Amino acid sequence: MTRVLYRKLLVDKVLPAIRAKLPVRRDTTVFVQQDNTGPHVREDDTELETAGKVDGWKINMRCQPPRSPELNVLDLVFVASIQALQYRKATYDTNGLIEVVQEAFDEVKWQTLDKCFVTLQKVMEAIHLDDGSNSFKLPRVEPI
Repeated sequence: MTRVLYRKLLVDKVLPAIRAKLPVRRDTTVFVQQDNTGPHVREDDTELETAGKVDGWKINMRCQPPRSPELNVLDLVFVASIQALQYRKATYDTNGLIEVVQEAFDEVKWQTLDKCFVTLQKVMEAIHLDDGSNSFKLPRVEPI
């Protein structure tokens, strides 16, 4: 994966998927969080900033704080919800896997996304109550 390819995937696939999945968020700022690996784009990437403003949207990139996977909403809940759907279908090659993951993404309901962010908020509260250390216990979040 290169930065150029990663940016292209964001512009051509991720941003359109966000617009399609979250039309009610059009009037608010939407942040896409990524980890800090080398191929990822900078938060101030001008090409991505421009693509994020298409049709009146405000989609911005943010990097995950260092050493805090609990603050990465994708790792915390969202990927697990897609995997749970994806594992129900057998795949035999990379193209099949990509197709099944895409189908699983399409099946995820907005309510699941809401739950992801409620869980993230509870984790942030736990970190705050533990004075920012990494020794906090993950909170149990009651179903919404």
